Amino acid sequence: MNLFLYNRYRKIYKTDNSLLYVIYKKQIVYITDYFKKNGVIKKEHKHLIQQKSRKVGGAGDKLVLCSFNVYAWNGYSIGRKNFDDKFAKLIKEKDIELLLTQEDEINNNDDTSESVKAYLLNTIHSNRFSFSKCINSHNEGMLPFYRGVSPRNAIIIQDTEFGISIANLHLDGGRFVDLELDDDNFHKYLKIKVGLLKEVLKMSPDIIAGDFNSIYCTDADLLEKMYTAQKLYYDGDRNNEVQRIKKEQGKDENGYSSNSFTRHIENYYNLNLINKCAHRTCDKRDLSLLNIISWNSEPFTLLEAAGYEYIEPENIIMASGEINPTNFRGKNVIDHVWVKKSLHRNYTFSTKIYDDFGEAVNDLYGGVSDHKPVILTIQKKYLGRTSKKPRIV
Repeated sequence: MNLFLYNRYRKIYKTDNSLLYVIYKKQIVYITDYFKKNGVIKKEHKHLIQQKSRKVGGAGDKLVLCSFNVYAWNGYSIGRKNFDDKFAKLIKEKDIELLLTQEDEINNNDDTSESVKAYLLNTIHSNRFSFSKCINSHNEGMLPFYRGVSPRNAIIIQDTEFGISIANLHLDGGRFVDLELDDDNFHKYLKIKVGLLKEVLKMSPDIIAGDFNSIYCTDADLLEKMYTAQKLYYDGDRNNEVQRIKKEQGKDENGYSSNSFTRHIENYYNLNLINKCAHRTCDKRDLSLLNIISWNSEPFTLLEAAGYEYIEPENIIMASGEINPTNFRGKNVIDHVWVKKSLHRNYTFSTKIYDDFGEAVNDLYGGVSDHKPVILTIQKKYLGRTSKKPRIV
């Protein structure tokens, strides 16, 4: 969008706080002040400024994207009207142009049960984003079998407007893997978890976002609290779940299966289960605090070593002083955005956890998903050639 000013057409820019300006003689000229006469903006000029305010930003100087674990869209299946209303509010009110999803719907040609996808939401710029690559580490038998592990992939999207690449991933972990982790097998699972991230880092995308299934924050005291909460979870709720499942898979005092259907086919058809693949043999698992820290921190150690920086959500702490979780089941922050440090020369980055779905209903925030979206705003910097302080003309 251009403005005719001082006999020349000039490109309009927008500041972080939405002020419009042009560059004149290497100086910033704010449009609203330019149109003022005796401190008042005329009606016709107000209309022009408002019109340009709506058009400047998304396509030129700013990009808003959203990373969201959609939990296989279960919220839509449970309550369609509720889901549509709340999902539409997220997309429209936040002006999201690119939606990155995890645990998306599975298509017949998907090679994973934990699909990640990308959606273009701004049809005006339909040529802006392009699919670059799908990455996985499990084809051709590369992924060994361990109970709870699902093949996962990552995708890379190219933004032609900003000239940057964006990776969307979902690292292994979550409740099914949690049931299996202990101090004996922990390193085997960790190798699988970071395997996908290592493949992504080989492509060196500018931004890496998604569900890391790992807790992280920049405040050391808060991070220690997160680790302590994880230890309580593994020793308590996780082990209670392990024992419950083991009981369902076992036999009662009369030698019959504890599972009602298995007991039915035993009695009615005389079919008896011999054993299971990867049969669970213990009622309790022990995972030390040291290994819990490694399980969570290893992906971020790799990212930092590769020159990436964490963009921490501005509302990671709630007004109460407690952590603002992105995941209901673990009640912790496991959805993150990391960017190359070199990008800070040209862009500013900010993230925010989306809280407007509301309180959890049936373990889903607002009845939508068990995760909250994380919104990333990328703003181009003005790189002027002068070091003088900008003035208003």
